[in-house]
Amino acid sequence: MCGFLAAALFSCCEARMKGDEETMATKNELQSLQFSTHEYDSLRSEITSRIEYLNQSTASTIIACLSAWTIGVALNTAVEEFGTQSLLFFFMAPVVFLLPIFCLVPLSAKTSDNVEQVTAIAAYIKVFYEYRSLQNGKELLQWETTNAIHSPIYSDKRRRSWVMNLYSAEYVVFSILSLLVSLFTFMYIAVSKRELFPSRQLHICYMVIFIILLIVMVLFICGICWISRSRNSMRKLTVEYLELYISRAVQIGIIPNEEAAAEALIPHELRKFRKK
Repeated sequence: MCGFLAAALFSCCEARMKGDEETMATKNELQSLQFSTHEYDSLRSEITSRIEYLNQSTASTIIACLSAWTIGVALNTAVEEFGTQSLLFFFMAPVVFLLPIFCLVPLSAKTSDNVEQVTAIAAYIKVFYEYRSLQNGKELLQWETTNAIHSPIYSDKRRRSWVMNLYSAEYVVFSILSLLVSLFTFMYIAVSKRELFPSRQLHICYMVIFIILLIVMVLFICGICWISRSRNSMRKLTVEYLELYISRAVQIGIIPNEEAAAEALIPHELRKFRKK
């Protein structure tokens, strides 16, 4: 009987030791897990390509707005030169200047998507590459982490000039300019070309229709302004993705201390966005 109990106890101890060895082996394997250099280079290339797309979108926005404004000026010049009596021309003249606003809505949405993807990739690199390289001390990769400390996007220490702030809000700026030019053209036609309207009721109808259109455009601009808040969006998304990736890294055993990683990777100015 004693021999049976001793054998059972020995079997339990052996099974437990074997389980502990497997657990330690799994932890060691996760700790020694190295992500490929190819993945790191691919992620950096993805960020670069998306930033290039954002710059190209800015150039395309400028060209599209200038083209629409040129068409609007040409249409108004033709109306003045040929003295057309068609009310359609007088309605189209201010509407042409509003066309860029319709184009800027999807452009701002696509830009917002690219900004989010850039932020997500940058957060992934910080957690799974740069923080681990700092902990291991083998390969120092610190571009994204260092950039987050000194970049005016993430830090309040460095203030950008008002010109650079306008450049970052190009969709909102061009939308407002288009609205102002259209409003000026509308007021000019409504006041100086009043005699061309056959009746006072038609003149009032013209004004009411265009005022409604202007209100709709103001709502569009508010939407563009909300979508294209790149700086605030990047600050909040950075914290959100960093917390998600740090939590994931802790779950799979790559990072041992979640709070220490958060303190090291989340800049001081952005900690107000933390949910925890």
